[in-house]
Amino acid sequence: MYCSYILPSTLDSNLVYLCGTGYSNAGVMVSKNGGKTFSALKNGLPNTTVFKIVFNEDESLIYAATEAGPYVYVKSLEKWFLLSGSNTPNQIFWSVEYLPALKIARFGTYGRGIWDFHFKDFISSSSSEVTKENTISLYPNPASEFLYSSFKGDNTILNRFGIFDVQGNKVEIPVEKINDQLFKINTSTLADGIYFIINYHSKNESIKKFIKLKQ
Repeated sequence: MYCSYILPSTLDSNLVYLCGTGYSNAGVMVSKNGGKTFSALKNGLPNTTVFKIVFNEDESLIYAATEAGPYVYVKSLEKWFLLSGSNTPNQIFWSVEYLPALKIARFGTYGRGIWDFHFKDFISSSSSEVTKENTISLYPNPASEFLYSSFKGDNTILNRFGIFDVQGNKVEIPVEKINDQLFKINTSTLADGIYFIINYHSKNESIKKFIKLKQ
């Protein structure tokens, strides 16, 4: 590997990441023993050059600027996801930085400007947490072919949904109403990645995250 960036953890002195050329090897490598040995961090990442990687606040996510576009690694799933949406330019992303105060990952390109990744583009200011007595569940999550959304509460019914990708674009996919508190969502046509579903119900609305993964 021709190394382009070193990212040491601020939470674990033994944890360090490297990124660079990833054609005959993985573009991102990780060491859990202070740099003595490294292993590939490749699941979901194409053979490409990774120019820079950064953490979010709690290091649960790693954002990567790559020759193949913007990517994010979700540690809990041990998988990389492409962040490009329908409006994202199909070109090299050279840089990325994380702005904790704004909760934004800011990616840089040559000639196509700066692109910010953040969630609040599609989170309604009127949305609120669902109470413990009223719970909306998504299952299975991650989903492959279908996702079920169920509501358990005091006579509150689900009215409709809004499904969005990480860029804030609304996704149109088939939704079948089983009853007032259960819906079946067809996720078979979605690309692998992170999505958000806004559940509009009779008392308010709530936002839940789900992952689409192939079988």
